[in-house]
Amino acid sequence: MSLHLVAMLLGLVQALMALILLLISEKLDVNPLIGFRASYTMASKKIWKYFNKLAGKILLAIGVGAALIGLEYGVIAGTVFLLFSDIAATIALIEYSQLYAEKQLLTEPAVLAPSRPIPKLGHKLRLLVASISIVSAVLTLVVVADLLSRGLLDTSLILVAFSCVSIYMAILSLQKPEVYAYPWLSDKEYEIVALITPSSLLVLLIGLDLATYGEESLGFIALLAATGLILFEAFVVIYAYARPRRGT
Repeated sequence: MSLHLVAMLLGLVQALMALILLLISEKLDVNPLIGFRASYTMASKKIWKYFNKLAGKILLAIGVGAALIGLEYGVIAGTVFLLFSDIAATIALIEYSQLYAEKQLLTEPAVLAPSRPIPKLGHKLRLLVASISIVSAVLTLVVVADLLSRGLLDTSLILVAFSCVSIYMAILSLQKPEVYAYPWLSDKEYEIVALITPSSLLVLLIGLDLATYGEESLGFIALLAATGLILFEAFVVIYAYARPRRGT
C-alpha cells in the first residue's frame, strides 16, 4: 500500500467517525466515552447535542480534506493538515462552547442550574499543571529548532502541533481549569484528571523526542507510560461516571 493511500485512509477514518457522531448526536446522552466532552458542553442536553452535531460536521470536513490532501501530496502533508486542523477546531469549539453555555444560562437558567458547584483547582495545583504544559512546549520547541537546523521540516511541523496543544493547556490551566471538570467527578477526581492530562502529553512528547534522536527503545517505553497515564485517566472518569449517585 502506497503512502498516499495510507494518508487518505487516515483522513477517511476520521471522516467516518465524525459522520457516526453526527448521525447519533440527537440520541447521544452525556457520557464519559463518546462525544465532544468539554465541561461547558455538558451543561445541558441541549448544549450537548448542539456541540456534538457541530463537532461532527467540522471533523467530517477536516477528515475529507485530509484524505484529499494525503492522496495528492502524501502522508506527511495529510497528517500535518489533520493535526493542525483538529487542534484548531478543538480550541475553537472549547472557546465557543463557553460563550454558548453562558448565553444559554442567561436565557434558560433553570435548565442549566448545576447539580453541584464546579470544583476549583487550588492555586498551587493550577501552577503545577500549567508548568507541566509549559515544560512540554519549551522542550518541543527546542527539539524543533534543532530539527529545522538539520532541514527536517516534516517532523518539525508535527512536533509544533503538539507544542501548540501544550501552550493551550497551560492557558486553560491558569484561566479556565473548569474545562476539565466533568459534572460527575468529585473534587479529588477532578484534580487527578487536570494533572494527568498535561502530564501524559509531556511523557508522550519525551517519547517522540527520544525516537526522533534514534533512541527507539527509550521512546517506546515513554510512549507506553503515556498510554498508561491516558488509560488511568479514562478509568477515573469512567469509574466516577458509573458510581451510584445520590438520589438515583
